[in-house]
Amino acid sequence: YTLGHFPSSILCSTVGGWVAARSAGQCSTRYGKIEDMVVDLEVVTGEPALRRTPRAGGLDWNALFTGSEGTLGLITAATLRVHPQPAARAFRGWRMPNTHAGLEVMRRAMQRGLKPSVLRLYDPLDTMMVGSGGEKKGGLLSGLKHALTEGPVLRGVLTLPRLTNAAIDRLPTKTLLVVVSEGEADEARETDEIIASLARAEGATDLGEGPGRQWLAHRYDVSFKQSKIYASGAFVDTFEVATTWARLPGLYDAVRNAVSPYVMVMAHFSHAYPGGCSIYFTFAGTGGAPRDMRDRYDAAWKAGLDTAIAHGAAIAHHHGAGLSRRTHMPSTHGEARRWFAALKATFDPAGVLNPGKLFAEEAL
Repeated sequence: YTLGHFPSSILCSTVGGWVAARSAGQCSTRYGKIEDMVVDLEVVTGEPALRRTPRAGGLDWNALFTGSEGTLGLITAATLRVHPQPAARAFRGWRMPNTHAGLEVMRRAMQRGLKPSVLRLYDPLDTMMVGSGGEKKGGLLSGLKHALTEGPVLRGVLTLPRLTNAAIDRLPTKTLLVVVSEGEADEARETDEIIASLARAEGATDLGEGPGRQWLAHRYDVSFKQSKIYASGAFVDTFEVATTWARLPGLYDAVRNAVSPYVMVMAHFSHAYPGGCSIYFTFAGTGGAPRDMRDRYDAAWKAGLDTAIAHGAAIAHHHGAGLSRRTHMPSTHGEARRWFAALKATFDPAGVLNPGKLFAEEAL
């Protein structure tokens, strides 16, 4: 059996953390997010008390603590649903003519009721960085990739983010779509074949198994690849938003434009569902003094979140709120923050559990 939950942080995170942050594994398109797997929870609340959520009809008591980020209780045990281990997997990579074509394949696949474990579309810059088998050694794309991964050169590139992003916009528009289909042998094969027909209809080029297998081999690397950037005197971070299929292209363009004065940005689309998917932005920047860098970092976050809200998107999909999104939680939750205050008073009357997280105290 398998839980089917494989967050990229799996080597440095915990089950309690997954539940507290409402995380999504890389195969959530097939298996769901962590809240879809929770049967019951054991929680230590601030009264103090040891509580077990009831398995009963009506209200879903697990939902009180799933996503609460330690503000209502400490999750000490969880019963989770598991799934049969897949008997077969089919890997495929597709070079799409542009981002829109890739999103169309994803949308049509999900709205046909298919259940691939992975549908992951990289934008042009992210495609170049992960490699799609199309760049030539010593060519323009290879040279740019080298510049963006070497410390001293990287710092110079990040000093002028607006110009860097403008140069990135001149990259070839081709994007990489990674597909992993799994289950019983017949299901995996049929899912792969149907998505193949959808991709070909959008003018895609079949890259074979290579991109899918490469993704699988390196899917946990992201947490350990950032040291060069920090060593160069720069910063890097990610934020993910989610919206409907119709709004995705506009949201992607708007967020990139909003943060481009402050940071270099790239993105991929993943965690697909019939109604829409997540956009996972990665941004990097630098500055002069540490205070300047912090101001640039904060400005990028604010610009990205302001834009997401203006476009009717969810400001988080699976990374939780923490401190980075706290300033924008009141505008997205509205009067529900009063409900949170009531729950906080019940489960944590002394205010000792992760104070100030999710909502600033003055917002309650």
